Amino acid sequence: MTKTTRKLNITARLVMLLFYTFIAFCVPYCHDDWDWGLDVGIAQWLHATLNSRYAGNFFVVIMTRSELIKTAVISLTMFSIPLLLCKVCDRQHSLDKYLFANALMLMIPRFMWQQTFGWVSAFANFVVPAALTLCLILVMERSIYRRPGLYWLCLPLAVAEGLFSENLTIYAFAAFLIFTAAAAIKTKRINTFHIAMTLASAAGCVIMFSSGIYDVLLAEGRALGGIRELAVDPSSGFAGIVSQICGRFFTTIFPGLFFDYPVVIAGASLALIFSALRRRPGAFTVIVSVLTVALNICACLGTADEILRRSVPLMLFLCLLTLILLGRRNVGKLLFFLLSAPVVLLPLAVTTELGPRLYFIPYIFMLAIAVCAMPPLTEGDRIATAVAALGLSLCMVFYAHIYVEIRSVTAARSEAVETAVKNGDRQVIIKKDVYEYWWGRNCGEERMAFFKEFYGIPENIEVIFEK
Repeated sequence: MTKTTRKLNITARLVMLLFYTFIAFCVPYCHDDWDWGLDVGIAQWLHATLNSRYAGNFFVVIMTRSELIKTAVISLTMFSIPLLLCKVCDRQHSLDKYLFANALMLMIPRFMWQQTFGWVSAFANFVVPAALTLCLILVMERSIYRRPGLYWLCLPLAVAEGLFSENLTIYAFAAFLIFTAAAAIKTKRINTFHIAMTLASAAGCVIMFSSGIYDVLLAEGRALGGIRELAVDPSSGFAGIVSQICGRFFTTIFPGLFFDYPVVIAGASLALIFSALRRRPGAFTVIVSVLTVALNICACLGTADEILRRSVPLMLFLCLLTLILLGRRNVGKLLFFLLSAPVVLLPLAVTTELGPRLYFIPYIFMLAIAVCAMPPLTEGDRIATAVAALGLSLCMVFYAHIYVEIRSVTAARSEAVETAVKNGDRQVIIKKDVYEYWWGRNCGEERMAFFKEFYGIPENIEVIFEK
């Protein structure tokens, strides 16, 4: 790496850190952030009355009590994900890949942004663990041929990995187990550190599923007044349960990854196509590449046909698998990420809970494929770097414009509340947002009490949201 390239890398990272800090500063509190920011939130966290997501809920509790902590956690997490992706997937630390990773992360659709970057509680439970997952993958990979040393300090992180969301808990334990076995076969020796990390992940599983909520869920099929509900019938027997899980997974959950997030799928597909054509040009590679492009177009256009919604994702998945094998570069790593995307979604087939936030980690896995499969470029390839920089700049300008407006509305709302309280008014009118890049910022009657207490609004003041 030349001195100029090193300076450009440092400059790019500083710019991105400042940008993410601005976004984090402007993210408003919304939906259940209000109750998590009150005494009831502490009770929900300590007594696991809603779930056993102790690690995720810890971040929710501290982020909803301090604008500074909220800004720090969101900015550092958003900054770290592309950085960790490049460290896991690209040892050359090329600038174009770093810019590309940031751009593709910012290209998530609005409905996913609302439930991840735009909602503090969801950010804590679904975005923070994405960064932690990449960190642990890096640690496990680097400890194969090295002495663990300071890596032993990551044992608590392996426990915490299982305390964010239930599907990630199951995935993390399975991933640690398989990675430990694969490393032992590859090196022909048992890695004590890997075994310890697997046991730590198992401890996370035990803690997560120790709550009585899951006993009620298994016994009655629903818990917490329907907030948690099984999508399968436990009395249908093993074969029936497997059939219901497979049916829900392949008809609803798995297709959603390909039809709802076509940009990242297209990015991964194009990177794999270029890699395969470069490594193994030939008629078969061309045919698979053309089929992959056609399936991507179908996913982008969408379809209501049930047969196509089932078959297109499976065919596209198989095409990506074939391209990885044809590319013959980073095969093990690419296969790991490709298989991880559906595996982390599989446990969701057991319950009715589903939403864009639950697809964030699979989205990052597909983004990892795109970064990992990108052909290595020379340091003098300024065109690729310029294109990546242009795409990222457009994304940054777009979100900067949106969040300037969101922050101005937040300031106007705060001013209106302060004025109403000071003057003893009977009602306060809350300004409407132009851009809805948040989740449930305007509350209904069911959350009004939490909203008023969180913002210090007396009970006798009527809150009216602009239509």
